[in-house]
Amino acid sequence: MSQRSDIRGSRAKRIILFGTWAEENLGDDLLLRVQIDCIREIYPNAEFVIFTGKCDVTCALLESEGVMGDHIRLVYTGRWGLREPGKSFFSSLSWFFSNLYEIFRSDLLLIGPGNQIQDVTRKYRVLFFISRALLAWMFRTPFAYFGIGFFSLKNRFCRWLLRFTANRSVFVSTRDMGSADDFRALGVREDLIHGLTDISFAYQWPVPAVRKNDSDRPIVGLTSRIFLPEFYASEVIASFEACYGALLKRIYQETGACFRFFPFYRGSQWHDGVALGRLMKQIADPEFPIETIPFRNLHKTQDDMLDCDIFIGVRYHSVLISVQNNIPVLAIGYGKKTWRFMSENGLSDYCLRVEDVSGNGLQKRWDELWQNRNTFQRLACKAKVEATRKAQVQIDLIRQVLDGQ
Repeated sequence: MSQRSDIRGSRAKRIILFGTWAEENLGDDLLLRVQIDCIREIYPNAEFVIFTGKCDVTCALLESEGVMGDHIRLVYTGRWGLREPGKSFFSSLSWFFSNLYEIFRSDLLLIGPGNQIQDVTRKYRVLFFISRALLAWMFRTPFAYFGIGFFSLKNRFCRWLLRFTANRSVFVSTRDMGSADDFRALGVREDLIHGLTDISFAYQWPVPAVRKNDSDRPIVGLTSRIFLPEFYASEVIASFEACYGALLKRIYQETGACFRFFPFYRGSQWHDGVALGRLMKQIADPEFPIETIPFRNLHKTQDDMLDCDIFIGVRYHSVLISVQNNIPVLAIGYGKKTWRFMSENGLSDYCLRVEDVSGNGLQKRWDELWQNRNTFQRLACKAKVEATRKAQVQIDLIRQVLDGQ
């Protein structure tokens, strides 16, 4: 064992968490919280360095979750790249040296979890994450691609660099089997790859999953999102919004339901409130009974979702949280992640891809879910048991690395 390893082994574990933080995305916020909780369960004295694009936003989140403390340091990680607005070139580089220092002195760098492996929204976005892996490799700091999703990576240089770093990581764990297959196809060593599930299933929700609505009127929870042209053609987006609005109108007319809209993403001009506005234009009824549920913290979101008798999930983690809390959910999948989760857990009958949405098709899936709510709950319970086991494997991989030093 090297002298540096001896020094590392003599103090509290220092772990860098590097994902898509400070985007005001409830799914990412959950992934950050679950890492902190699960790792501190194993290492009560662990110190966390969180690389974040906005320290104030991440601090506010962790304070609302009641986990911010002296054991957590927030380090800015270059949200805008080398040339940041309003800063000189050399001032823009200051974050780089602080990142270098933290990587050098840490015991483990976790890249992920989430949808980091993609170059759809920005051509070289993935380099933002791979570059930290390269630094860790240069400094001999163990690093892992952790609970990560492989969405799309077309750039040949990025693919080569990802393969290079992944083959020098301590492990690669993915949130579904499909992403694991993508890493295999990339040329990453089989012994490093662990195809598992979303680590949010390792999170211990604080209250039992019991419906709380005692009204005669069903409560339907829902999410939506803005789809940019990089994802879908304009006609696909327009068809989705029209069909979604028509479904909500039909549910209201047939059941008298009340609706709760959950804005999972709140961090840019494309926040989910904009998606709701577009949906309401399709419904075109100012008296339509829908309430927007503001985000306060994860536990409050769970409480509000537990009031719902059924859910329509467009946001990925709204689907997962529904399954975790045994809420029947109709999943509308974009990209690969939602469809992969539902398919791998025997729930594909209750999922529809955005590009396959049609008026009749969406209403048919809704009717099947509404009529078979108890069946869905039985399947969800089974899926949750297996997904929770797989999520724990993700945490065990961290233990194996840190205990093996």
